[in-house]
Amino acid sequence: MSASSRLLAITANWKGSTSRLVVEWVLLMEIRRLIPELRVSLVSVQLNRANMLLRRSCWCRETTATALSESLRSCSAHTNVGTSCKNARLKYTIDRMGLGQYKDQVEKLLGYALEPPRPFTFDRNIDDFGWHVGEDGKHHFMMFVENGRIQDEPGRDFKTGLREIAKVHKGSFRLTANQHLMISDIPPEDLEIIKVLLAKYKMDNLNYTGLRLSSSACVAFPTCGLAMAESERVS
Repeated sequence: MSASSRLLAITANWKGSTSRLVVEWVLLMEIRRLIPELRVSLVSVQLNRANMLLRRSCWCRETTATALSESLRSCSAHTNVGTSCKNARLKYTIDRMGLGQYKDQVEKLLGYALEPPRPFTFDRNIDDFGWHVGEDGKHHFMMFVENGRIQDEPGRDFKTGLREIAKVHKGSFRLTANQHLMISDIPPEDLEIIKVLLAKYKMDNLNYTGLRLSSSACVAFPTCGLAMAESERVS
């Protein structure tokens, strides 16, 4: 099974049975396993306070992160049967059960006791732009998409360029929590043609300041129905 198929299978199997936070956690852990050089971080998802409490109560090795995530998913599914969906989030589960009882339940499903907590810091939360190679030898390109907007505009025909890449690309496209795009699972024999298309449509340009690479913005009106103001249209 390909990496993209496995991630889609995880999402399909767990749809509706657990909180979005746990699904995102498992998906990120799976991406880290498949593409360790990418250094995909849990910082990419805005962790809530309950998750931070859990991380302060135990330590998880990277090699066992997927198993722990599956146990968290199972614990959430088992303990929230018959619970209102609005109260099924992890922070409400921990508030209802207590952190100690929740940890005991996770360890029971996991089959062993978790290690004591260790100091940790979050030093960065941006995407690693450019080229990376996974443990399977396939290539991945993290593309800068300003404010997550894919469109054709003078000098940057991103929409047309991505359509042309999609015609020949055998891998997958992955969206990041920072509004950027990763062209994933590029086999070595297709590397040159992908590079040519990226250059042709100027999608490989990463010559921006750190501030611009780290920037993001709400799409506002007319795209977002929750917005309070316009972002593009001028009356």
